[in-house]
Amino acid sequence: MKHVYIVLFFIAITIASCTDMLDVTRLDVVSSDQVWNDETLIEAYYGNLYSRANFIFGLDETTSTNFFDKYYGAGHMGSEGTNRQKARVAYTDGRLAADNTDIPIGNWDYGFIRDVNTAIENLNASTSFSEDFKNQKLGEAYFMRAFSYFEMVKRYGGVPIVTTVQNPSADIETLQIPRSTEEEVYRFIESELDKAYELLSGRQNHKTYITEWAVLCLKSRAMLYAGSIAANNSKLTYTKDGLVGIDPSKAEAFYQSSLNASQKLTDLGGFSLQVNDNNQIDNFRKLFIEDNDEIIMLMEFTGAGGRYNNLEALLHPRVTAYEYWGNMFSPYLENLEAFEYMDGTPGNMLYGTDITWREAFKKGNFYSLDQLFGAKDARLLASIAVPQTEYIGEPIYYHLSVTDPDYAKANAVPLKCQNQNTGPNAGHTGFGQVKFLNGVPWLLGEGSSDVPIFRLGEIYLNYAEAALGLEQHLSEGLKYLNDIRARAGLVPHSSLTFDAIVQERRVELMFEHHRFWDLRRWRLAEEYLNSQLSGVDWVWNVEANTYQLTMKKNVEQFIRQFRPEHYYFPIPQNVVRDDKLEQNPGYSF
Repeated sequence: MKHVYIVLFFIAITIASCTDMLDVTRLDVVSSDQVWNDETLIEAYYGNLYSRANFIFGLDETTSTNFFDKYYGAGHMGSEGTNRQKARVAYTDGRLAADNTDIPIGNWDYGFIRDVNTAIENLNASTSFSEDFKNQKLGEAYFMRAFSYFEMVKRYGGVPIVTTVQNPSADIETLQIPRSTEEEVYRFIESELDKAYELLSGRQNHKTYITEWAVLCLKSRAMLYAGSIAANNSKLTYTKDGLVGIDPSKAEAFYQSSLNASQKLTDLGGFSLQVNDNNQIDNFRKLFIEDNDEIIMLMEFTGAGGRYNNLEALLHPRVTAYEYWGNMFSPYLENLEAFEYMDGTPGNMLYGTDITWREAFKKGNFYSLDQLFGAKDARLLASIAVPQTEYIGEPIYYHLSVTDPDYAKANAVPLKCQNQNTGPNAGHTGFGQVKFLNGVPWLLGEGSSDVPIFRLGEIYLNYAEAALGLEQHLSEGLKYLNDIRARAGLVPHSSLTFDAIVQERRVELMFEHHRFWDLRRWRLAEEYLNSQLSGVDWVWNVEANTYQLTMKKNVEQFIRQFRPEHYYFPIPQNVVRDDKLEQNPGYSF
C-alpha cells in the first residue's frame, strides 16, 4: 500500500488516452493542499491516473521487456498465439501459486486505488471549483475506481473494497479489510458506474477521455461477466463462501443491467458499425487504423512527444531483415480454423471438399492461397498475416523452402522467409498479426497505432449474450449478432445460440484481450486451454503459386495445464500479508 501526504510529481507524463489533457514535463514537489485547490495541478494528477489506469493491460509498456508478458499474456493464455518473450509461464503450464511471481498479468493495485480515493475525497471536500469541473473529475474517478476493481475481480474473485484513504498510523485491525464476496464487488462496480454516468452525462465526448459512453461500455461488459459467472456457477469445482462464484439466482439481474447499458448506448450514443468500404477485408482493417463511428474509447498514440507505442516495430510481419524485431506474436493454426467460410462451412474444412485442413495437409498436396483463404470470413485476412499478405507495399513470406529455386531466383523471390526464427516458441507458427497495424514504415519509438478500449462491435455481442441469458429480446440480440456477421461477409444465423455467441466473440474480438476472460467466465477454459496448439510449415511452388503445408504440433514445446482452481488467480503472497485475507481455494499462502 502506498502512503503519501505530499504529492510528488517527478513525472515525464505519458498520458494514456488523453495526450492533449496537459503538456507538463515536470511538477516540483507540491503540497496536497496546493494540488486540490488548483485546476492545472488536478489535471496533472489525473494525467498520472490515466497513465496508470491500465485500460488496456500492459499496452503502455511497449518500450519495456514486460510488454509481451503483460499485453500479450492474456492473448497467449487464451490460446490466440505464442509470443517470443515467455511462452511458458506459470499461468499456462500449471505452476500458478501464491508465492510464484511469474504471473505478469496479475493486477493487485491498491496503490492506484488509494490515489483515486484521494482524488474523490479531496474533490468532494473542495469548494474551490465549479460544479461542472468537480462533476467531470469525480465522474472520471468513479469510472477509474470501477475499472480497477473490475480488473481485480475478474482475476481474483472477491477482493477488499477500500473507498477511503487509509491512515497508515491507524491500528492494524482498522487497516486489515477482509475480502468482499465476488457478487459484492460486482455490485460495487455497478454502483460506481451509475454515479459516474450521472456525473458525466452530457459532458465531453472525446474518444481519448472517459465519457458517459465509456461508462456504459464498462457497465455492459462488467455486468455481463457477473451474469455469466452466476449462470455457470454450477460448473465451478471450488467455491468459498461467495469469495469466488456468484449464486445462479443473481444471473438475471446482472444480465438485465448489462443489456440495459448496451441498449442505452446503442439508442443514444450515435455510434455505428464501420461499414464504409466495399472491400470487407479492408473495411475491418480500417476499423482499427482510421477514425470512425464504431470506436467509443481508445488509447491514442501520436508517435510524437513521447506518446508512442512499438506495436508496429514488434508485430510487423517478416518483411524487413532487421534482426529480432517483428512477428513477435504468432497466431496458432487453430485461430485460422476458427474463421468460417462465408457460406457457413466450418472453418476447419478444406473448402469445396469433404476433408479437413489437417487431413488435407497429410496428403502432401499443394494448394493455392485462394483455395485455403479465398472464401473465408473477411476478418481472417484483416487480422492475420499469411504468405503473400501485402504489408507496406511488399509481400510477406513465411515459406521455409521453395520447390523451384531457379525459377524463384529468376523472379527475385527469396528461397526462404527472411529472418525465419527457428528458436523455441519464437514466432514460428507460420502466421503473423496485422490487426491494429497501420502499415506505415516503422521506427522504434515512433509507433502511432491507436488501440480501441471499447467499440460498438463488442457492445452488440454483449447485448446478444445478455439477451440469450435473459431469454428476452432474442430478435434484437440475433439482429446485432447478424449485423456483425454481415459486415464480415457471412450468411446470417436463423436463431440466437450460445455456440454462435462463443464463435462470434472469438473471431470478432481476436487479439483484443477477451478470449481468455470469456473462457474463464463461461467455465469453458478446461475444455479449450489444455490442448496443444499448432502451426504450419510452408513449402512454396513459386511458378504454380501453390503451397504444401505440414502441420507442426505443439509449437509451444510444453504441456498446457488449466486446472479447476485456475479459474481464479491466487492472492499474491508477495503483495499482501493480512490475517483477514483468505486465500482462494486450491492455493495456500
